Amino acid sequence: MDTRHSDPSTGHSEHWDPTRPGDDPNLGPKYSIDDPECWNVEDPRCYRPGGLHPIELGDCLGGGGRFRVVHKLGHGGFSTVWLCHDKLSQKWRAVKVLAAHASKPESCIELKACRFLSGFDPQVLEHHHILSPLETFWLQGPNGRHLCLVLPFLGPSLQGGLAHSYGHFPSLLKDICFQLVTAMDFLHRNNLCHGDFRGDNIMFRLADGVDSWPEVDIMKLLGEPEEVTLWANWDGPEAEMEAPDSLVNRASVPLNRCGICSTDVDIADFGVSYNVSDPPEMTGIPFPLQSPEEILGVPPLGFPADLWALASTIYEIRLGSLPFLPDDRAYKRLVGMVLRMEFTMGPLPAQFRPAWKELGMEFANDEEDLSLSVTWNGKVNLDDDDTPRNLEPPFNHIDRAIISETQRLGLNRAQAEEIMCQEYRVSKLMPGYTRYKHVLGEAWPANYLYRIDEREVDQLVDLFKSVFKWNPDSRARTKDLLNHPWFEGRN
Repeated sequence: MDTRHSDPSTGHSEHWDPTRPGDDPNLGPKYSIDDPECWNVEDPRCYRPGGLHPIELGDCLGGGGRFRVVHKLGHGGFSTVWLCHDKLSQKWRAVKVLAAHASKPESCIELKACRFLSGFDPQVLEHHHILSPLETFWLQGPNGRHLCLVLPFLGPSLQGGLAHSYGHFPSLLKDICFQLVTAMDFLHRNNLCHGDFRGDNIMFRLADGVDSWPEVDIMKLLGEPEEVTLWANWDGPEAEMEAPDSLVNRASVPLNRCGICSTDVDIADFGVSYNVSDPPEMTGIPFPLQSPEEILGVPPLGFPADLWALASTIYEIRLGSLPFLPDDRAYKRLVGMVLRMEFTMGPLPAQFRPAWKELGMEFANDEEDLSLSVTWNGKVNLDDDDTPRNLEPPFNHIDRAIISETQRLGLNRAQAEEIMCQEYRVSKLMPGYTRYKHVLGEAWPANYLYRIDEREVDQLVDLFKSVFKWNPDSRARTKDLLNHPWFEGRN
């Protein structure tokens, strides 16, 4: 997304950096909080001209103060998301308030995506698991003009996958993953690439009626808001206007609660989406989910890059980790990622080697020999002192032996069996489980162990190998995945 802006209301024209400490680096950060590592809140430095809009609990947003703010649902450098009660519909809504620099009508990708999605029947979007704003409005504040998206109140995201609690329940995970392929297939058939397809941007729908619950029940579900005081480190009246008095910890609906979350999910956040005919140079999707062409800067991006992120997300949902996440050893980030890819897909091919060289990366072997790795000759340069050392090669995480290893749930046997006993396809609700209450002095129950059966292992390896290929044109497409044997005829 082009984050440059020229804001007549603030006089700023710059490339937006949400972590910039302030207008005068000699004064340090304008705002700060105590013990920032203890709070799940946005960076206070994002509250400045062109940045986030200051919002407090109890504020009323929109025309006539229609949306009363009750809790925080999300945050980042480009927006905050608030749980609001809609006085008109008497329902709970999520209101996403974009930073002023991200709200420019001429360059706001979220606004363009809203207009694009508004051309479809809402029931068609719902059927294809695409989250579209119910409506939009604008806020004018001390930091600029902000676009606000009114969205349904949704459950938790799929960040981190589901294998930790539901890995022993493959039919449920396949149902959810099939929805993701269905959603991406719809977008691609309409020439739209999501650009940031990952667990953070996939949300569970809530059971019917939860969005009409009394406020007291919503607070029991989410917990009371926790606030931390925001200190103004600079003197001046503007310090009292640009930022709120306190920041609020984000809340999320607990997935384990029975009868709360639907088994349906929605794809959200189209802030870096693009038409396939006009791709950006980069999307900014987190590094471990980037395709080789984005990591190495070899254009163009397009459907294959989206498919790479989709397959990585399916891997995370089913197996609990990302396939190309560099391990804990101190590899240089790019070397570590390409190293992992080479051990999965073979040596870096000719089309990417000029980019590797232009990035100033060393060749571990003869750069002209395409049969040899660019990252591995038994040694890897480490970040700390750049000394080549002998190391064991990384695992190929798409190897059959890795996927067929014994897996460990984050639940005990009783919790695992409680999940398995629930008829989720009848109720259309995510199976819940009772949180374990540990009694001091008692031993913790053992984690439940399981193995993926051999047939599914073969299917998973085939699915991942069909997408994880160096050549974008050789990767499977959504129609191939919809009919893949792993989905057992769900299409």
